[in-house]
Amino acid sequence: MGQENHHSEVDQAGSGEAPVGANIEDRLNFTPIWLLPLAVLIAVGWLLWRELDHGGIEVMIQFENGRGITVDKTEVLHNGIPVGHVTRLAPSHDFDAVNVTVKMTQRFKPLLTENSAFWLVEPQLSLTEVSGLDTLITGNYIAFSPSSEGLMKTQFTALKRAPGMMGGRDGLRLTLTSDELPSLEIGSPVFYRKLKVGEVFDYGLSEDGLFVETQIYIQSEFSKLVHENTRFWSAGGLKVSANMTNLEVQAQSLVSILKGGVAFYTPEWEEVKPVVSSGAEFSLYSDYDTAEAGIPITIEFPLGVSLGDSNIPIRFHGQEVGRIRSVDVSEDVSRVIAEAIVRPEVKPALVAGTRFWVVEPKLGLDGVSDLDTLISGRYVAMDINKRVMQAGSAVSHFKGMETRPATPIGAIGLSLTLETDALKGIDIGSPVLYRNVPVGFVQSYDLKGRGLSIQVLIEARYQHLVNMSSRFWNVSGLQFEGDLRTFRVDMASIKSLISGGIAFSTGKPDAERVENGAKFPLFSDQTIALSGDQEIEIHFDRADGLSEGTQIRFRGVEVGRVTRLLVSRENQGVTVKALIDNDKSWLMRKGVHFWLVEPKLGLARTSNLETLIIGPYIQVEMPAIPGPETTRFIGQHREPDDIPKAKGLVLELVSESLGSIQRGSPVYYRDVPVGDVTGYRLANPADQVVIIVNIEDRYRRLISNDSRFWNVSGIDIDVGLFRGTSIRADSLEALLAGGIAFATPEKPERPIQSGHRFDLADEPEKSWLLWQPEIWLH
Repeated sequence: MGQENHHSEVDQAGSGEAPVGANIEDRLNFTPIWLLPLAVLIAVGWLLWRELDHGGIEVMIQFENGRGITVDKTEVLHNGIPVGHVTRLAPSHDFDAVNVTVKMTQRFKPLLTENSAFWLVEPQLSLTEVSGLDTLITGNYIAFSPSSEGLMKTQFTALKRAPGMMGGRDGLRLTLTSDELPSLEIGSPVFYRKLKVGEVFDYGLSEDGLFVETQIYIQSEFSKLVHENTRFWSAGGLKVSANMTNLEVQAQSLVSILKGGVAFYTPEWEEVKPVVSSGAEFSLYSDYDTAEAGIPITIEFPLGVSLGDSNIPIRFHGQEVGRIRSVDVSEDVSRVIAEAIVRPEVKPALVAGTRFWVVEPKLGLDGVSDLDTLISGRYVAMDINKRVMQAGSAVSHFKGMETRPATPIGAIGLSLTLETDALKGIDIGSPVLYRNVPVGFVQSYDLKGRGLSIQVLIEARYQHLVNMSSRFWNVSGLQFEGDLRTFRVDMASIKSLISGGIAFSTGKPDAERVENGAKFPLFSDQTIALSGDQEIEIHFDRADGLSEGTQIRFRGVEVGRVTRLLVSRENQGVTVKALIDNDKSWLMRKGVHFWLVEPKLGLARTSNLETLIIGPYIQVEMPAIPGPETTRFIGQHREPDDIPKAKGLVLELVSESLGSIQRGSPVYYRDVPVGDVTGYRLANPADQVVIIVNIEDRYRRLISNDSRFWNVSGIDIDVGLFRGTSIRADSLEALLAGGIAFATPEKPERPIQSGHRFDLADEPEKSWLLWQPEIWLH
């Protein structure tokens, strides 16, 4: 175009014609060849975008092993859709695992966070689980659970199994603690009313190693079912309980039998507690019964009670309200301790006065009872009434009884407490007799202090028979009493002979009445109970020969009985409690002597043989000058040395030693016994011995101030070279028991008085043996 314009201008100039104006236009010169590079540029850009969009991002996943994973074959699936594939397998640096590299789709990059998870899906076929069967055809694959929460990451550790319900973001995560791991595994179900609402996702030891912590997950729609007082227990396996009448099998489901499980519930009878949040901790009980637990109590039974191992039901009027959980023996091996759990609804009945006893088949004089327990097994019965429940204070420790109480709790009548040292045949239900007529029963008994406390109930129609003058005694079995002349057997009734019993008598019908709870001593027999009202205490250094019921005698006449023996810590001995007859109160004076009389057997002397039959007794003797009234005395195990006889002439003989003389040794005048030795003591100062003798009244005229006394004990042997051997003994009795002889030179002018003192020679002078005064005895 430029050339054409140039030629036109030359032509116009050459022709001399006036120039003509030209119309000039700019046109786009487009060549199709330029479309090729443009198409290439677009294709490259599209390929680049596609590569960036579908080429993916590399992620490294660590597995325990590479079994079932193949490069370029094993895919990564999310909800069944491929989102990546395996590109490389390599061992870890420590060769303990396998690092699997996968290429993930680029658009899932925002979902690769610390909360995302990968795990291998392969076929599972067992009694508890059937899953992944599609991989038998398609092959194993890696499952992917994406999460947009948390920090981005490209390195993961594969889970050992699918996270299951834990994949939910709004569920409830709880920790259950137990002493040991129950029948559970990861994936074990969590049940509520046999409906699966969650599962176990982890377990392990606590930080201190004392407990096992089981982590469970509960779906969000069921989280409101868990309160602060919710109970959890192991629901795995089978629980079988059986007796002769029924067979009980407990199981949540077939899966829980094989795989284990956890169940929970919230007691309906407890007040509503707040709903918990994630992180809360609960105890995991071993079974349903333990979880239902309720209120723990302790029941102490007598040692003879048989409770078996444990799990014995507790019943209240036929309804089961609890169970015995454990049975043990107390540290002092005197009681059986039962730890029990009762339902919370019986909490108002757990007060002082509630009674528990063992129910089992019984065969007795009254017939056969509780035969149903032969089939259903023994159980512990519980009893309470409204009055006792309202008046009693809450307790958790109870005294159990071996057998059914004789009367219902709260029965109308007079309740009394009898105190004694031992039961001696008495048992719960033993009758209380008045003139051999049953008027009450033994309700219970208990150890208290140094003795025993027995609770009895007198029926209302007979309670007027008891007042402050009443005396109670034991009539269990047979009572024997006798001596060489008489013998007596007492028995209240056949029933008391077998099952024990208590009798009482009221001496003064018009005496003061007693109220409920009054206390009385329980005597061992009727004789002691009715022996008197005057109580005294006699302290002995030991209890040899003493017992409850030992007689107290004054010159051969019974004046009292021993009622109790108590160990005295204060006096380091034994304190004897005794009752003295009412009309013998004049014996209760200071200075009165008490000593134990026992049989004595020997070559020298045999005495008190009657005590071989009737038993030892306590002898009492008044002093010469009685002191003021008192109730406390000192007793001895032998007759005191300085007790004068009631009649006779009392003399004191002084010797350098006692020799073979002893209490009871005879005193002779011309080889005739006229008295005896009643005692001896050391003189003051103790360089001599004072021997006390008693000369019978009829022979007291034989004694004068000039009388001479000598020892005739043993044998006198005189040996000489030329005169031979001389042996002298006054008598066989003196040879064995010792003795004293005396002589008087002339007729006494006047009798001497008691208390006169003479010297006792070892042997007589020859002149003494020649004295022969004529002394008239009367």
